[in-house]
Amino acid sequence: MASFYYTYNQSIIDIFFYIIYCDFFEFRTIREQATTLLNIDLKPSALMADGSTAITNGFQNVFGESFVRLMCYFHLTKAVDTHIRSFDAKTRSELKSDITLLQLAGGHDEFDVAANLFLNKWEQRNSAKLSEFIIYFKKQWLTTQRFWYEGAYLDGPSTNNGLEATNAVIKRDHTFRERLPVQQFLVLLVEKLLPSWSIERDPANGNFKPFCTHAEITLKVWTDAYQWVKSGVTLLSEEDESGECIYYAASSEYQKSVGQLDEAQVYQYKMAVLDSFEEYSKHRTSVWLIKVVGNNWNSAKCNCPTFYKRFICKHTVGIGIRLGLTDAPLEAKNIVLGQKRKRGRPTKAKLALVV
Repeated sequence: MASFYYTYNQSIIDIFFYIIYCDFFEFRTIREQATTLLNIDLKPSALMADGSTAITNGFQNVFGESFVRLMCYFHLTKAVDTHIRSFDAKTRSELKSDITLLQLAGGHDEFDVAANLFLNKWEQRNSAKLSEFIIYFKKQWLTTQRFWYEGAYLDGPSTNNGLEATNAVIKRDHTFRERLPVQQFLVLLVEKLLPSWSIERDPANGNFKPFCTHAEITLKVWTDAYQWVKSGVTLLSEEDESGECIYYAASSEYQKSVGQLDEAQVYQYKMAVLDSFEEYSKHRTSVWLIKVVGNNWNSAKCNCPTFYKRFICKHTVGIGIRLGLTDAPLEAKNIVLGQKRKRGRPTKAKLALVV
């Protein structure tokens, strides 16, 4: 399965493509239809898929070579689980933890450094099975299909699970998990699936289901952001020539062991020379970088794992609150500082004498 993402400035027309085992012909049809219906020259900048070379070749033949071939992280984890199944539980857990940390690399240079430290760590283990796995991992996931980390395409998806979920709905509700002949499936697609999807996404429909264009700030995020601000975390900032301001905030683990950040510690963080994967792990999770351009707090970015996965986190929302650019709703404040929000509908009224 494959999916690609393209944005354009046209609010009226919405086109939804569902592609099954894409090859040259499907991609060519999509590009021709985009030109005919939308009058745009479709040039996707990234392709997210599993490791299929057929998808890559078909995409490249139609759209050229100027794109990032992203690898679905979920498919990587499934492949890795298969190769380490015979390892003991402790080794499996440590390996998967290190690979998860590798996936959070925020850029190409960072990933190269982290990958080398990862290889140095595991190549020193005296185990034939581990050596065989490291050779496989280096060839497959650090060379052939290496763009599975977050920094390979920031603000893009990490997996193609969204498309796979739609595929599951088609199998469950429409084909009933049978392999239909191509002609029969096309009839089903044209007569049933596309009309129902179009009606769902039509703004004139009373039960209109809009496309999500930005990350939703849930009550939990508001609550976490408000409590993060009230915890009194020290923020150090610097501004570059483009007007982007970078705020440095110590993580909770860093605060427990070292305390609040100061300018000397930020300098050491930026100039750090890492000699082991354990040092990289501490470095990667010790300080969060929140980037804000002007007063656009709702488009702020952070390098914490939550932001990479959900495109929103308590740090980006908390910056808006701390700078006085927004305020948390009453429901987010209606909880004792330090406590976690319980499940269920939040109460509107505040308890007496609780500040």
